[in-house]
Amino acid sequence: MSQAEDPDEAIYVSAEKRRSVAPKLAEYAGLTDDVVAYGTHVLAWAHTATSGRPQNVLPALMFFRRGLEIADGISALIRECAPDAARPLLRVQLEALLQFRYLTQEDNERRGRAFRYFELLGRMRQLDTVDPGTEAGKKFWTSVPGDGLLGRVRLRGDETFSEQRVELQQALEAPAYVEVRAEVRRLREARQPRRRWYSLFGGPGNMEQLAARVGYAATYAEFYREWSESIHAQDSQRQGLAQEGERRFLRHIRNPEAALPTTVKTISLTLKLLCDGCRFYAPERAPEFVAWYRSVVDSRVRSVVQEWPGITVIHEFGT
Repeated sequence: MSQAEDPDEAIYVSAEKRRSVAPKLAEYAGLTDDVVAYGTHVLAWAHTATSGRPQNVLPALMFFRRGLEIADGISALIRECAPDAARPLLRVQLEALLQFRYLTQEDNERRGRAFRYFELLGRMRQLDTVDPGTEAGKKFWTSVPGDGLLGRVRLRGDETFSEQRVELQQALEAPAYVEVRAEVRRLREARQPRRRWYSLFGGPGNMEQLAARVGYAATYAEFYREWSESIHAQDSQRQGLAQEGERRFLRHIRNPEAALPTTVKTISLTLKLLCDGCRFYAPERAPEFVAWYRSVVDSRVRSVVQEWPGITVIHEFGT
């Protein structure tokens, strides 16, 4: 690799620095990996518990899987000295946990139907956006040639999407969604603001209210807005600049500083997901889960957490 192709060490953390922190990052990532690995067993238990049941139970299972997948991805970023890139993923993981808890709290199948119906509605709205046969689709295709990205890509615009539309419409009109359709119509006639799937049947109106409903109001207040800024790149200056006195400078890319708090937050969210999943899908395996936590994870979590001043261990599964 030529010198011009090497990362500028004024911008990118040096190879020497990355080597020096690699053992600690491997420790953090290894702990996260072990939590995710056990989570796959809980997911397998959940899959067995839901086998043969109506598809309305699938959304909760998929949120559980999504939470594990996100934790697995964050572990890879920590290992590669890129914890800052994990900030948006932490919000996704929290949302997966909140929605999983809501789906499994009560009224499981009806809430599952609400989620599936709104998923179908979302696909139909997207189809309306790109279908040249709709007004929105015509506007979309008119804008493509002048688009800074899509204008440079050859897109086909001659599809009618008729088969997709018929399939989606049939699914939306299925008898399973009679109650959901009636509730959506009721909210529309009452001029309620646009709602999420969890807003139906007296549910919370937004993610903040959802967090409060499932017992995570403080977590939402402490972290959600901060992580949302990362999702929308609104924290670019705060995350990208550092300051010493009057001097400002760019923070390094691949900066390991956030590895510890990112690890603690990821493990905390994942362990809560595993605990909830075990209690809902396989309560008879709770002793096995507690034994695993105490023998494999507990001391390592405490050791990692002690490196972060002001934080104490919050997981007590034995009670």
